[in-house]
Amino acid sequence: MNLLHACVKLWSEGLHFSLTLIGSHKGESMKNTINLIERLITENKPLKWMQDATDEDIVEAYAECDFIVYPSLYEGFGLPIIEAISYGKPVLTTTFGSLEEIAKGGGCLEIKDESADSIAAGIQNMIEDVQLYTRLQSEAMHRKTRTWKEYTEDLMAFADSLSASK
Repeated sequence: MNLLHACVKLWSEGLHFSLTLIGSHKGESMKNTINLIERLITENKPLKWMQDATDEDIVEAYAECDFIVYPSLYEGFGLPIIEAISYGKPVLTTTFGSLEEIAKGGGCLEIKDESADSIAAGIQNMIEDVQLYTRLQSEAMHRKTRTWKEYTEDLMAFADSLSASK
């Protein structure tokens, strides 16, 4: 919800950009967020909501975007950050849980809280500070990301080490 409020604030201040939301939200707890998304779309704000995105849709969205905004509070690992970096896209993210560790590898602008004002400031910096954006984009494009095969090999080696120690 704070991401949407941040965008509304920036749009009202005259900053031109579009936002694409990917993923569906179900349940009563998301009712206010869904209502806000639908209202903003009805008001012709530059907002697109891809609720049932296919893998191809996601690849296309990464190709079309300049950066990713991921102000998560409950992420267990940071996979969306790793995915964005693997596409060479900079990320604006919070520093909760593992996100801070993942972000430190480069290509990420970290904000210290998830408030709408912090998110808005981060988005504005990513759009208006060309040197910052260029640096983050370069870091993202040159950052080494691991493959699923590499993770699997590490997991299997770890499992083998456990059985060997018995």
